[in-house]
Amino acid sequence: PGKRRLRRYLETLDLSGTRVSTGGIRALAHFLGCAEDCHLKALRLDKCGVSDGAAAALFRGVERAKCLKNLSVAKNRVGPKAAVALAKALHGSRTDLRDLNASGNSLHGLPLAFLCESLAHSVTVRRFDLSWNLLGKVGDDEDPPLPGEAPPAVLALARCLARNRVLHSLSLANCGLDGAAVEALAAGLEENQSLVALRINEGNAARCDAKMFLEVSLASPDGRGKARDKGHCWSDAGYREIEFRFEARASGDTWDPTKPLYLHLDCDGWRADLMEADGQQDDDDFDRYRAGRHAAAKPLKRGRHQRLHREEHDRSG
Repeated sequence: PGKRRLRRYLETLDLSGTRVSTGGIRALAHFLGCAEDCHLKALRLDKCGVSDGAAAALFRGVERAKCLKNLSVAKNRVGPKAAVALAKALHGSRTDLRDLNASGNSLHGLPLAFLCESLAHSVTVRRFDLSWNLLGKVGDDEDPPLPGEAPPAVLALARCLARNRVLHSLSLANCGLDGAAVEALAAGLEENQSLVALRINEGNAARCDAKMFLEVSLASPDGRGKARDKGHCWSDAGYREIEFRFEARASGDTWDPTKPLYLHLDCDGWRADLMEADGQQDDDDFDRYRAGRHAAAKPLKRGRHQRLHREEHDRSG
């Protein structure tokens, strides 16, 4: 009875750096499925030597875990079996998983595509870390993509980004994405309105600027490769959303709402960004604007980052 009461109070479990056997993982999966006894909200199993089969068993337990919100299985041997099990867990309605870290594993090919298809319909996952997985790799029994085409896993992830409405943060750093893969992801991101943090600059043929516009960034002609650029990520410390107002008549000119309005930011080299009216007004009769399309070939539609407000009435008097 005492152990049972202790399990009920356990909300965070961090076993990172501790080698956990397959039997231990299966016992943990069984514990996660005990609705009455398990109130675990955060579970970390980074660098625990978890095999693909053991991770699959763990994710079957995650599927029944109603309280688990944060799960990290970074730097293990999570592979195709576990990817399918995790996809089924995300597709189910029982789990309330919000933060998922699967970086540094062996996720690729059709199993990863299946996982991305399930993520497209998830209504809970807010943060997903897929960094240090070879997303462009295909399985041994799969046909390689034609030149200039993205592999199935990347295409599935692009469809996921176009459909998903709750994912806020995605890390794809060091995934070996080539130009075709980046273009496919950028096409999916054109329909996305929820993502505010994208880390993709490192280890890929991609560049994501301060306004979250994604474009292909290939190696330099001299063969030395592109400069190391970690990019901008709105989830990093030091970034925050700012809304500000401006008085169109302050310069003495009459405001013409039919003319284009541009935003220039220091963090993006003062490049012009065309603003689009979002069709809403706040309680103070201000028109609301947001960043629109970028001059790059593959832009992202903006969400709620930089907004301009135009005052309809002259309040100076």
